[in-house]
Amino acid sequence: MTADGPVTADAKPASPTGGCSEPTASGAKQKRAPRLPSRATRWRTIVLILVHLAIAAHLTHWWMTGRTVSPVEPSETMFFLERGEFNAGTVFFLTSILLTAVFGRFVCGWACHIVALQDLCAWLMKKCGVRPRLFRSRLLVWVPLLLGLYMFVWPTFVRFVVYPVLESFAPALYAGLQPLPPLPGWSNHLMTEDFWATFASIEVAIPFIFVCTFGVVYFLGAKGFCTYGCPYGGIFFPADRLAIGRIKANLDVCDKCGQCTAHCTSNVRVHEEIQLHEAVVSPGCMKCMDCVSVCPTQALSYGFARPQLLRRGVARKSRQYDLSWPEELMLALFAVAVFWSVRGVYGKVPMLFAVGIAACLTFLAWKALRLFVDRDVRVHRFAFKKSGRWTQVGGAFALALSGLLVLVMHSAYIKTHMNRAEGNFVDLRSRVNFEHLLQGAPANALYDGEIQELAQEAYDSYQKMRPLWDGGRGLLPTDGIERAQGALSLILADLPRAEQHFERSLTTKFDDETLFQLARVRVLQLQELERVEAQLGPQPAPATRYQPIQDLLGPALAEHSDFSSARQELSYLYRATDRLDEAIALYETRLAEDPADHLARGRLALELLAPAGQREEALEVLAGGLDVPGATPASEEILRDTLVKTARTYGPQATDVIELLQRALARHPDWLPVRRELVLMHRSQQRREEAAALYEEWGGVGEAMSPRASLYYGSDVLLFFGDVDAGRKALDRARRDQALEKELHHDFAGAYSLLLRHLYQRGDTEEAHRLGRELVAGEQPYGAVFNTLCQFLLAEKRGDDAVAFCRDYLARKPLDSHTRAFFALGVLSELERHEEALTELLLAEKYAPRDGFVLADLALAYHRLDQTDDAVATMQRSMARNPHHAQLASRLIELADLAGDRALGDRWREARNFLQRF
Repeated sequence: MTADGPVTADAKPASPTGGCSEPTASGAKQKRAPRLPSRATRWRTIVLILVHLAIAAHLTHWWMTGRTVSPVEPSETMFFLERGEFNAGTVFFLTSILLTAVFGRFVCGWACHIVALQDLCAWLMKKCGVRPRLFRSRLLVWVPLLLGLYMFVWPTFVRFVVYPVLESFAPALYAGLQPLPPLPGWSNHLMTEDFWATFASIEVAIPFIFVCTFGVVYFLGAKGFCTYGCPYGGIFFPADRLAIGRIKANLDVCDKCGQCTAHCTSNVRVHEEIQLHEAVVSPGCMKCMDCVSVCPTQALSYGFARPQLLRRGVARKSRQYDLSWPEELMLALFAVAVFWSVRGVYGKVPMLFAVGIAACLTFLAWKALRLFVDRDVRVHRFAFKKSGRWTQVGGAFALALSGLLVLVMHSAYIKTHMNRAEGNFVDLRSRVNFEHLLQGAPANALYDGEIQELAQEAYDSYQKMRPLWDGGRGLLPTDGIERAQGALSLILADLPRAEQHFERSLTTKFDDETLFQLARVRVLQLQELERVEAQLGPQPAPATRYQPIQDLLGPALAEHSDFSSARQELSYLYRATDRLDEAIALYETRLAEDPADHLARGRLALELLAPAGQREEALEVLAGGLDVPGATPASEEILRDTLVKTARTYGPQATDVIELLQRALARHPDWLPVRRELVLMHRSQQRREEAAALYEEWGGVGEAMSPRASLYYGSDVLLFFGDVDAGRKALDRARRDQALEKELHHDFAGAYSLLLRHLYQRGDTEEAHRLGRELVAGEQPYGAVFNTLCQFLLAEKRGDDAVAFCRDYLARKPLDSHTRAFFALGVLSELERHEEALTELLLAEKYAPRDGFVLADLALAYHRLDQTDDAVATMQRSMARNPHHAQLASRLIELADLAGDRALGDRWREARNFLQRF
């Protein structure tokens, strides 16, 4: 069988010597031609050795410098497609596809390290007298293509086809799907500091190599992994059909000796291909050039020919397979089940490893099936059944395979609990604020029975995944379980158990976040002890009570100075025990070591110096970060946001802060948040010229002003100071840039809403309505403008027009649940049409079942209809989705009081008291 199809029924395998007997004119058979050595094999071996030396050099460069080119691995392309991270793997994969589409599959044969390992395994086996035979299947040969589509096509297809189609034609079904994260812009990841982040650990890599090379080659034949498991080959498969580079044949000089097929390690029936097509057209051909090298008559050569896609079909001989159709279907289902069971189990088995395991077990399952059907069954030298009787080897094989299948079923059990635990945990992460919990949020008050039930179910599933010697039912430990169970224990308000899990997690992976979590849990337990002691009467807490936590964090920071969360916690403990100087020294030491650590710089300035009244020192620390070389873009963004926060802390009259922001813009003129904050400071003091100058010096003057500057100049300066016509011109000029309008859609909506209010206030009501309707009628309507127009219509006592306007909009955008909620409460309820408002909100809930704010609006609609019990129940569902929202908590408290549910009201009062601190 070739990589793209099986051999023909009447074609016999080439002899070990590689020749075919041909009768002479007298009827006598000629002697078989001896097997010829291949020069191409030697050259390809040298090239593949150089590939592995390049891989070693790549790793060495990373170990020595700490930063290198990102992995040259095709799987990295997934990060480009899903996250916009342009990396070296993407460059390599795209280049390989283009080269394959022109010259054929040279990359697989001459540059793939897995192909090199498979060839090495096949060579070693032949030295041991084992000649791998290709396993032939109709269905499993499609696995590489399906995997390639799953990895590189399916995510993009879902994002740009499936979800938009469902949104347009099946909105109710679309509403029940998990929302896709927004696609970020492209970012440069050609260099990396964490080279090994996407690779498996050594203890996984070693069995992976063993299974996907020795195991697959032994059971499935040479290049068995390429044929049945490689997703990259699955993508090269269709690309090769476009290639003009082919192995061509001159049939006039071909003596049909069969040397070409005998030497082909890609499992291509070369002698058949050239007789049918005068070229090798199989996409399984990896252009190893062995067939060209060994052809005794030089009938074969590499050159350009018509692509396979443009060739007319040629009748093939009937094909021969190892499996019948019932076996094909049964074993295909078996392979899928094994793949699902082992992929990702214990967090250790990557996808390609799972493919190799599934392929090998599928072959073994087929042999086990044949034990009950055939009289003779063997694998290479081993006879499992002779003349209808099982051999001892066959019995041992059946026993071993039974054990492997038990392991697979056990893996399926663990995988089921893993999926359940991770599914619940992902749901909880979207509804629970773990930062609040670590700051002492009352979990029993914030999180209702539904959330705690999910947390307990996830905790129990994780517990079952633990190894047998650790109280679970698994066979291996799973990375990340301790931290996950620690977080779940926080939700369940079990601080001692959370401490235990975080402490155990720290012993396996000593990182900043886990160290911080462990310290915080211990602090929370001490604070709980102090509250209990306070109830017993006033008594001073021992000054050394927090010393063990300080002793935990101090040495860790001495060894890992980049642990930012642990440093912040130790600083908090120092301040809590009146040791401010030590807290300041903690950050000063860090900045002396790494001046580009702007997170530490900002915390020193705003969390330590500024609250202590050392304003001048705080600003000096921030100013010192403006001229630090070597800061990463992420670190500079932190400094930028810290400057904005500083300006809002000290207010618009702080001249020293204004000078600091001006200095920052002189150094970084593209820091738009700093520029806008400085504009707001000037604007609040009625300094129009200074505010305008900030945009003019950045984006130009008049018609020459850049679109981005024109947008903010029009909204922040011109419209604010009442220059409506000039402001409108500035906004329209910016709006001509369609890409900018799409990028800053929210900012445009707010700016035009402000423009409409100015037009309306000065009496241009018709123009305000006309322009507003124009802005709402597009594919991306401005939501703020829509709300403003509805308010205009209500102010003009045109309620029916407002309702018609809203219904017309919602007919075009039925899934816009927030606009539907505004229509219900802001329009229908204002018109005393409460029943209609409730109907609209029920529809909004249907289209946004996960949106807690829509549920809160629905609760308000029930309240206005005096359905208090329904209002309370709906508001509780809203809080289950938004348990950290103080304003919604206040609304629930009011409804609980109206319903006479004192316990519920008191519970959320406790929670609100905590939430109002943030």
